[in-house]
Amino acid sequence: MTPEQKFWQLLKPHIPGHVNRIENSASVGIPDVNYCYNDRETWLELKANVNWLCQVRDVLDHPNKIRDSQLIWHNQRFFNGGSRILVATRDGDSIKIISALGAYRYFVEGVFPKPWDWSSIEGILKEGV
Repeated sequence: MTPEQKFWQLLKPHIPGHVNRIENSASVGIPDVNYCYNDRETWLELKANVNWLCQVRDVLDHPNKIRDSQLIWHNQRFFNGGSRILVATRDGDSIKIISALGAYRYFVEGVFPKPWDWSSIEGILKEGV
């Protein structure tokens, strides 16, 4: 099992509402997970084994960075009024939830060291930006 698959198994029970894991090789850039909760749709990109700070250069320079196709997708969705996009990262014992506000614009919603505060993580996943 890959680190991202392990991260998905860890996070999956805490994602609210109707959840779909997207396994799509036909359309590049689409985030890994789509879910709908309380009349709000959210896209979630999963990144495992990363250590991102909130600076854009850290997001773009990391080996497991957001790919160019993902940046383009985030940008197009955001600027066309689309639903919320989050990036969930895991680096060792730390989980970070980041809002994607279009390409090159990211805002850290929360950083959670182990033991993880699942109620706070779920709160971010349930709420708007």
